[in-house]
Amino acid sequence: MAAKRMAATQDVESLTLQCPADLWKTRQSWLHLLFGDPEHWDITRCQNDFPGCVEQCLDGLNGSACVATALIIDFDGVPEFDLTRRQFHALGCALGHPSGCTNRGATIRNVATPIDPISVGDRETALTCIKRTFAIACSAENAWGCAMEGQALRLGEGGPVDKTTARDRLDYACVLSGETEKSDSTLAPCRFAKQQLELLNNKE
Repeated sequence: MAAKRMAATQDVESLTLQCPADLWKTRQSWLHLLFGDPEHWDITRCQNDFPGCVEQCLDGLNGSACVATALIIDFDGVPEFDLTRRQFHALGCALGHPSGCTNRGATIRNVATPIDPISVGDRETALTCIKRTFAIACSAENAWGCAMEGQALRLGEGGPVDKTTARDRLDYACVLSGETEKSDSTLAPCRFAKQQLELLNNKE
């Protein structure tokens, strides 16, 4: 078990050197491909059993546990855990959890740091990678992925401006968010998407 954990940890470290779009589902076993994650881990469950959450990510190769682990580290706001947060999101993406791809792409785009080579490398290459990553997440019906892809298309990040497709992705973000979304949540993907649509419309 110790050797397996060491190999898994080294694998996590290597994943941050690759574009998340190229990692999508590359670490899934055939059981995961057939049946998905055996059990779902959300933030609350991960908070209540953080060691178990990490174990399910690294040993159980559970994508939802990896993303939940990364979010817990993110909420702690401890700078020295930042690389670990990025690594767990990358592994979540590689295990087929679209939120891992979206969050990994967002950290590359928004928070450049020397500990994350992609984020401080050639900017155009990074933006192309990020756009591809958000597109994959959106195709997997991740609302934030669609919202972020729409923003990239609106701004022309990683490719030409495409207003028509941008509107499509931003509208889809709201469809995926569903009717249960709290309208007062400033972090909700639909609210963000609507802000992007407003900016897009104001330029016409």
